[in-house]
Amino acid sequence: MGLTRTAIRRPLATTMIFLALILLGIQSYVRMRVDRFPNISFPIVFVQIDWPGASPDSVEQSIIIPAENTLSGLSGVQRIDATALQGSARLTINFVDGIDVNQAAIDTQRQLAKI
Repeated sequence: MGLTRTAIRRPLATTMIFLALILLGIQSYVRMRVDRFPNISFPIVFVQIDWPGASPDSVEQSIIIPAENTLSGLSGVQRIDATALQGSARLTINFVDGIDVNQAAIDTQRQLAKI
């Protein structure tokens, strides 16, 4: 009841307080620093292995399963997605945040060279 009674008795003061709050809100919004497009990078390595003329089943058995088993031992691997196509295999390796992507790509290449 106190706020209503004050607003009725002193309408100019109430209007000035609300205008001051609105102006402070607008000023705060304008001065707020928000990076709308932050510089982010997702640590992902893509691998494509070609085997011309091979069926998707043989690509899966001969390439994808050994590659997944080998790459799962790398440090920082979060997820491995693989696709077997006619004559090729595509692997997407997602690493945890904070991993150096260049070093992860080199480690991935070394592990795949072993098989």
